[in-house]
Amino acid sequence: MFVERQGYMETKKVLGQDHITKYFVNAVVSTKISHAYIIEGPEGSGKKALAEEFATTLVCESEESKATGKACHNCSGCKRASSYNHPDIKYIKSDKKTVGVDLIRDQVNNDVGILPYSSDKKIYIIEDCEKMTVEAQNSLLKTIEEPPEYVVFVLLTTNVDKFLETILSRCTVLSTKPIREDILVKELCDTLGVSEYDARLAASFSGGHIGKAKEVLQSEDLMENKKLAVSVFSSIRVAPMIKVREYSTLIEKQKDNIDAFIEMAILWYKDVLMSKANGGKNNIVFRENIKTIEEEASQISFGGLNKIIEAIEAAQTRMTRNVNPKRVIEMMLLQIKEYSNLK
Repeated sequence: MFVERQGYMETKKVLGQDHITKYFVNAVVSTKISHAYIIEGPEGSGKKALAEEFATTLVCESEESKATGKACHNCSGCKRASSYNHPDIKYIKSDKKTVGVDLIRDQVNNDVGILPYSSDKKIYIIEDCEKMTVEAQNSLLKTIEEPPEYVVFVLLTTNVDKFLETILSRCTVLSTKPIREDILVKELCDTLGVSEYDARLAASFSGGHIGKAKEVLQSEDLMENKKLAVSVFSSIRVAPMIKVREYSTLIEKQKDNIDAFIEMAILWYKDVLMSKANGGKNNIVFRENIKTIEEEASQISFGGLNKIIEAIEAAQTRMTRNVNPKRVIEMMLLQIKEYSNLK
């Protein structure tokens, strides 16, 4: 989220999250800064960039920043913040599967008593808080309940429901929002130089979150997955059973990308349903395959399409329960084939 300009780092506005940016601006201008915030949102929604910009503003040495609520990005404090080298901005991130109590004790509780080095505030940005154990949360709670006046916590999470109520009651919760598809598509085309088709696919696949959309576009595996999805779903209705099982084996070999394949399946059949319902092309994701989409829409009944989408969503749910992926995919494909021919 940083671009080089005139010898210093300037932070770009986080696309589509103006409600959070304005909230932080107003907090700084009014000097009503809470001691603890939670920023909630999916991966790639800009949580960390929002926290970094807020922290940079709090350590900004410009008098103007206090009046505008925005970092100048030119003073010594801003430069050090942008290079991740400011002593009063602490990043807490676990390299394990959980954020454990020892990490919180060592890097937070045992550190908060040390006064800020050069700023009025000392900011702790704690990542992946949905992975925080109950013991770690209880340990952090003791500090959040009675923090030094100079401390500000910013907790980042994909799931606010993972927090204890006692933590939630002491934090200001801010949730990111999906970016409108047309805005996201334009941003992807302008910044990455991709085609509108690929940008639209990535935007739909990402659920409106720019980080995930960029990850999709920059991942060769995921774009290959798209080609596989188009190949499978454009032919499965008329494919012999032996071919369906071949498809299942091919998909199962994707391993880390099976979830992505299932999401693409949902997008494909929603396109078919949309085409059947109104014949429009404007909101179709797989535009390069519009003729195939229209052909499938003419052959599959509304009842069949609804059952297909239900079957895919059921497969998505089963994948979260550690069911054998090959069985999940094979069952999903067999159901898609059956319902594609439902009259």
